[in-house]
Amino acid sequence: MSYLNLPQPFANADECNKTVDDFNKAVAELRKRYNILNVLIVTDGYVNYETNATGEFTAYCFLGDEFHSEMMAAYALGKAQSNHRQLINETMSGTKTKADAQNR
Repeated sequence: MSYLNLPQPFANADECNKTVDDFNKAVAELRKRYNILNVLIVTDGYVNYETNATGEFTAYCFLGDEFHSEMMAAYALGKAQSNHRQLINETMSGTKTKADAQNR
């Protein structure tokens, strides 16, 4: 499934919160099964609100030793910035298109 084929916004905030909680619980189970020490989860998506407006949500969950959360978040930010810079460079040089980037 490509990024562009993901589902529509959650129907409401309660559905969104339950789905994100269920996702985090599933990752927690995988963490135990595969003996992963620390996991940082940042989720993002869209939700329809009671006001008939659609908004974006971002949620954070850390599983493990909280003393590692800042270091892991900083690493993730640096990695995301590096990947973004690489995508810009490839796009500017014509070696990658926006469609390529969204088909992950």
